[in-house]
Amino acid sequence: AKVTGLKGVKYLDSLQGRIECTEEEKEVAFPAEVDRIYLNTPDTLKILASAARTFTIKKSGLPDAVVWNPWIDKSKAMGDFGDEEYKEMVCVEAGLIKGEGAPLLLGAGQYWTCDMELSAETKGAGKRKAEEAAGDKEAVPSPRSSGRVRTPVKKASM
Repeated sequence: AKVTGLKGVKYLDSLQGRIECTEEEKEVAFPAEVDRIYLNTPDTLKILASAARTFTIKKSGLPDAVVWNPWIDKSKAMGDFGDEEYKEMVCVEAGLIKGEGAPLLLGAGQYWTCDMELSAETKGAGKRKAEEAAGDKEAVPSPRSSGRVRTPVKKASM
């Protein structure tokens, strides 16, 4: 799998003490462990899962993205993760972490809204929602991150 849409974007490399770097590649590949926080990313990112399968993430209100793959050693240490599953996965999590608008501080009565849409496209099959791809073996998003998410957040007055 490869992730596109991040060339030129600054990121914090969590494997190097969160030093700030700039993505120089057109596609982020996973030849080893990767754990990065991309800051102020484009509103559309793509995961090229295979020659026939692409996932598109469209987001707003979520400027950052965590991109990671545990690779060999960490996948073996994860109790809920098969030793070889790192070969078949990549995690791209949209969020408000450290980029523009972070930290998010809400006063009483204020709210914040974000939006994320995940879609899957299989060559020859056209676009379809990620939930419909759940029966496919390769590059299936986790159920908690599939579909459309709208999250209003309210802070109660104290």
